[in-house]
Amino acid sequence: MKGELTAEEIADSEHRVIARAQEESFSVEYAALLSGKMLPSSSKLLTLQPQLDEHGVMRMSGRLGDAECLPLGARFPIILPRKSWVIKLIIKQYHEDGKHVLGTNQTLAVVPGTYWTISGREAIREWERECARCHRDKARPACPLMAPLPKMRLQKSLRAFSQTGVDYAGPFITVQGRGKARQKRYLCLFTCLTSRAVHLEMAYSLDTSAFYRMVNRRGLPQEVISDNGTNFVGAVKELKELFRNLDQDAVQRSLANRGVKCHFNPPYSPHFGGVFETMIKSAKRAIFAILGNGDVTDEELETAFTGAEALINSRPLTYQSTHPQDVIPLTPNHFLHGQIGGIFAPESVDTTDYHP
Repeated sequence: MKGELTAEEIADSEHRVIARAQEESFSVEYAALLSGKMLPSSSKLLTLQPQLDEHGVMRMSGRLGDAECLPLGARFPIILPRKSWVIKLIIKQYHEDGKHVLGTNQTLAVVPGTYWTISGREAIREWERECARCHRDKARPACPLMAPLPKMRLQKSLRAFSQTGVDYAGPFITVQGRGKARQKRYLCLFTCLTSRAVHLEMAYSLDTSAFYRMVNRRGLPQEVISDNGTNFVGAVKELKELFRNLDQDAVQRSLANRGVKCHFNPPYSPHFGGVFETMIKSAKRAIFAILGNGDVTDEELETAFTGAEALINSRPLTYQSTHPQDVIPLTPNHFLHGQIGGIFAPESVDTTDYHP
């Protein structure tokens, strides 16, 4: 034979392959149908009322036999064995024609249009587990073990912001007045690695002035951790120079550190800074909720920063119990002000003393 295969030749090959698979899987029933005998009473095909067509293919009889408007496969579906490699190839074809997105139910609804598979749902699920592309598309990343917390986050500090993480966010565009160009402003976030309190400063540029304003109000930190930004790397020299000009005795009397240690995350690895990156996300969400889409001035932006700072520092750090006799949850404001602060409750309600 030469040339391309015709539709009749392909259909004849399919019938031969399916008939051979049926004869192997249902040998007793197939032999009984060939000889015109009744099926054994213990046969699984008894309720399907099988019969052989002119190609020797075993088909199921149903109540739609006289519906000549329907195709032959819908009136007399071909019975397919559960464990045969033929059904696996047929399911594979329908599964790939559906671009690997058809679910089990949808594939099961398509296949019975021509075939009736014994335990068809289980056969479809078995192939979905074997499909290499579905394995790749549905693969989930492995969950690595969490690394131990850095030592600087586990040290006992005498005050908040002794161990500090710092990061920038922005820019935020502010208006300067009629006829004046808009200016970029940045959010400089400091977070205490122990109490998880935050301090938000508005930076007019990516320099170290925001750090000095934080130091004036929160005290000189012992250790600072940040990402590998050029503005942070350039600030190391200025921080060391600042400490040299301090009175050592005054520093010791105020329980400050004897020096500032700066730690930088590895380059191009923002996941190392999760301790301050998660605070940046919370701060930006609170700021955008306060500002909306309106134009703001420098003063309005700074007010929004302080409002977001108060909101974040009043978040509970411990489990909020519903029992009336349990104490109120611990918040970062307890380390900063000795009370819950924020907008949760007036001061008279907060009677628990959290001071060491």
